[in-house]
Amino acid sequence: MRPPVPASRPERFGAYSFVCGAVGPPDPAVWQRLITSAPVALPTLESGPTFAFASSAAPDLVCAGGRAWTWGNARPDPSIPANWRGAAHDRGAAGLWVEVDSVRLHTDGLGMHDVFIREVGETTYFANRITPLTGIADALLTTDWDAWGEHLAFGGMIGDATGFSEIRRLRFGQSVVRAGASQTIETELPPWAEGNGPELSSAALAAALRDQLPGRNGEATAIALSGGWDSRVIAMALARNGARRPLAWTISPDNGFDDDLLMSAGVAKALRLKQRVVSQAAESWTVHRPAALLRMEHQSWMHTWMAPLGTAVARAGRPVFDGLGGDLLLRNRFGTEAVLDAPNPAVAEELLFRCFGGARVAADNVLAEPWADRWRTTTRESSRREGRLWDGHPSSVTMRVLAGRTNRLISIAPLRHFGPEVAVLLPMVAGDFIGAALRVPTERKRDGNFLREVMAHLDPRTAALPSTNDGLPKTTARSPRTERTATAFAWIAEQIHADPQVQEILHPVLLDAMVDQEQQRRLGDGPLRVLQWASTVAHWRATHQGVLAEV
Repeated sequence: MRPPVPASRPERFGAYSFVCGAVGPPDPAVWQRLITSAPVALPTLESGPTFAFASSAAPDLVCAGGRAWTWGNARPDPSIPANWRGAAHDRGAAGLWVEVDSVRLHTDGLGMHDVFIREVGETTYFANRITPLTGIADALLTTDWDAWGEHLAFGGMIGDATGFSEIRRLRFGQSVVRAGASQTIETELPPWAEGNGPELSSAALAAALRDQLPGRNGEATAIALSGGWDSRVIAMALARNGARRPLAWTISPDNGFDDDLLMSAGVAKALRLKQRVVSQAAESWTVHRPAALLRMEHQSWMHTWMAPLGTAVARAGRPVFDGLGGDLLLRNRFGTEAVLDAPNPAVAEELLFRCFGGARVAADNVLAEPWADRWRTTTRESSRREGRLWDGHPSSVTMRVLAGRTNRLISIAPLRHFGPEVAVLLPMVAGDFIGAALRVPTERKRDGNFLREVMAHLDPRTAALPSTNDGLPKTTARSPRTERTATAFAWIAEQIHADPQVQEILHPVLLDAMVDQEQQRRLGDGPLRVLQWASTVAHWRATHQGVLAEV
């Protein structure tokens, strides 16, 4: 069967800017290559002896006075930050600050907005997309295979990793700082990450959420409304604030159940929201997969099911609320009973590693043994390395997940599928709200009871409606999984069969199952995810074959 023609949806930088630049003396030839490779016109072009900066025109770009620019804030804020800490920690923006004797490039305080860097000579070049950095020098790039092991284990790369060894990403709280001829990478945690202060009640958390949201006479917005709690609590808080009712957008997460569609409908009715349901055709996964990987620059093999929703939301043009972080900050996702009751930190760390998906690299008959042996070690090491920053933190599990997973592997879904066309409003990962949520002890958030209390303060009637968080399946309504169609497997097989290197990584048993229709039907979700990952790697290698040394 011939797979459908892939959907094409190139990025249009409307609400968010494309930015690129240099920290250090810009080489004219390298700089020209970088700006020429931009995916959009760059009306802002500035340079000096120790920096360069270019940007497309978008509402998020703020000139902070003189030679300073910030971009990518996750919430509307008309104020102009006075310094880089105000931009990163308070506004939630990335930025470039050119001072008399120094230059600082930083991500936001959460490390959520992409800032990718590549060193050429004595200068660090940067962009908020990976691809423009790949061709700025003559030297070919090498594959970071251990980063691709993380990609399989966790759903994407963590820390500073990308698929290229030479291109890195700024971590949580990081800056590149150049002073004279000296250049360093600094890490400074925002004050709200400490979670200091007296313990807060559920009523106080409800009020803290409302503080992040507009009141009466605000602009027309939208909300990605699922059958779960995170989007529901935002919708209830908006209603409590008297804000204009957002347009609710809903799509099935391609899990085989219609619970999200059915349960979100009850919430929309209770809150008097106009709801639009985005349907998925039988071949939706196959049709949208290539374009979705390109939009995400292959940083994750997940989230393809959101592509049709992203198209609809971007076309409508309204800023869209997303409940990113709510499951972690208000109901302890990954803070399972076993993790919280672990006898020592080492056991808790291993349990978290498995919760994140680390067991994928240890499963039988999915990876060839040399790769399985290698990645069992390297993925644990990288997980431990990223977690050490939060050793001794009173909410260490929450911060490990927030800084190592939510801010990168999950945030990419709304930021790349809804943005850069429309603004993505993320009230639960605003610094003030994170700081407030961290003042609620992890123990109080077991079993979702604390979040139920928060919702009851906002709207007890809507809070009591059935939810996908009550335990799946809550209904018997079923829908076909578009990621399991014959054409989906055909597309996966086509990518993998075109790349002998990727075939070498996979176990022969899995390669056989990939092309046998009877085995496909019996294939568990774990092996399916490995195949989706492998096809992502193969597609990435084919996309970048002109700049990779070993393809």
